[in-house]
Amino acid sequence: RLKRPLVFGLVLCLVISGLVLPASAANYTDTKGHWAEIYINDVSERGIFVGYENNTFRPYNNLTAAEALVVCGRVCNVSSSHATFIEARWEDTLDAVLGTSYSWARKELAICLETGVLTIEELRSLQTSAALGREMKKEDLAMYFVRAMGLTELAAGLTTYTLPFNDTASISADRRPYVYVLNLYGIVEGDTQNNFSPQLSVNRAVVATMLSRVVNFMAEQGIVTELPEYTTYNWIAGNITSVTSGSRGSAVIKLKSDVSGTQSITIPTTATVYRYNMRSDISALQPGLYARVALNNADSVSSVRLFGSLQTLNGTVTDFGRDYVTVNTGASTRTIPITRLTEVKTGREAGDRTVIDLNGDYTGAVCTLDAAGNLLSLQLSGGSYLEEGLVAGVETSMSKTTLSMTGYDGVTRRYDIGADAAVSVDGVARTLNSSYKGDFVALRLSGDTDEVLSVEIDTDTDYVQGGVRSVSLNKKPNQISITDPNTRRSTSYDIATGALVTYEGEDAVLKDIRTSWFVTA
Repeated sequence: RLKRPLVFGLVLCLVISGLVLPASAANYTDTKGHWAEIYINDVSERGIFVGYENNTFRPYNNLTAAEALVVCGRVCNVSSSHATFIEARWEDTLDAVLGTSYSWARKELAICLETGVLTIEELRSLQTSAALGREMKKEDLAMYFVRAMGLTELAAGLTTYTLPFNDTASISADRRPYVYVLNLYGIVEGDTQNNFSPQLSVNRAVVATMLSRVVNFMAEQGIVTELPEYTTYNWIAGNITSVTSGSRGSAVIKLKSDVSGTQSITIPTTATVYRYNMRSDISALQPGLYARVALNNADSVSSVRLFGSLQTLNGTVTDFGRDYVTVNTGASTRTIPITRLTEVKTGREAGDRTVIDLNGDYTGAVCTLDAAGNLLSLQLSGGSYLEEGLVAGVETSMSKTTLSMTGYDGVTRRYDIGADAAVSVDGVARTLNSSYKGDFVALRLSGDTDEVLSVEIDTDTDYVQGGVRSVSLNKKPNQISITDPNTRRSTSYDIATGALVTYEGEDAVLKDIRTSWFVTA
């Protein structure tokens, strides 16, 4: 299970974390004249893959899977400070899967999990089968490198392509797209016999060569690793249904989302457009692609990331939190991280992961994922959801009981309370009656039928609802004047120091409050 993120920040670092020995000019005693000498020197001088204390590099030593994954984690360009937070975020998962082993690799393995280089299930399989300690095959390293570069979608979308190697037939079918992508961009080539040798264990010279070409290609293409948990921008997302020309070379795209509905967004020429995680331009905006539009502090579009090759996963929810959901599809069980950039819908509510009710007992999930397995949108069904407000009235007849509740939005709604609904007042089972008018009430409703499952009333705390007449911040204590909508009389109330203030469910401060707003105090 994921730990909740400790901080949020923007990570677009181009410098690798300080996870290795200090970088210095390479002068190894065992690489002079070696065919990979220039690549070994490059990665050593960058400080991302260095030699040993006796001034040797040992180019012919093979790497285990754990060692190779450490290298892949370093490709992701995560600063050392953020790497520390990421390791803490994945601490529980690493403890559960690895126990006390591989302590030296945990930081980079956490980065691999955070960035999608590796899934929880894959790590568990590698550990269970003892493959983490066995030598890494070349075709497997190709897959992990492509994931680290953020080019998984490009590999997943390939349908017709030709590999030039004489031993192409010996490359596993599910690894061929990754090998093709690396060959396409000059990161891997055939040997003197034009063989790729997919089952060959990779040695340090081969890894250094591939690594050097990978990081240089990423720099040329403007590829950066975006970590959702460490971003702060506002965003809008959905499938592009149309693209039209706007003024001054801009493009107007219409986005349709099962979560947030339909809306039109103007993309200026100044916005950075990413396709396949590489810099592109407005011409890459095409109907059928999923777009996540980033907004700056002025709510202007700063960048657009495009995704294709989406997959939908339907299943039963077996566990969930605000940052993960575990789904059983019938064929397998999969735990999927829910990030800050995931669209979420739960019953009547839509937004980001903050709309998830931790007591919701959701039963079904529809997950939309990109090719790298990142959760773009999540629709939770079944279970239950919470409605809160003040009791506006209780009507009882021979056949049913109806409770009227005025919610935080000022709207009064009616709810039929069935005989099976559990009713409690101040924690004790009671029968509903009109004496509870004005008291706080929490209703839990079925996510499938909207039937009221339980009613909890609080008579110990006094509540007031009405329109804000004024807020005074120049007195000690601060005061708020609230107008009763029925009597039209206004009453002033002292505001306790440190009082919790929210606006539409989000944290706010007193100075944000505006006159005429509806308030529950």
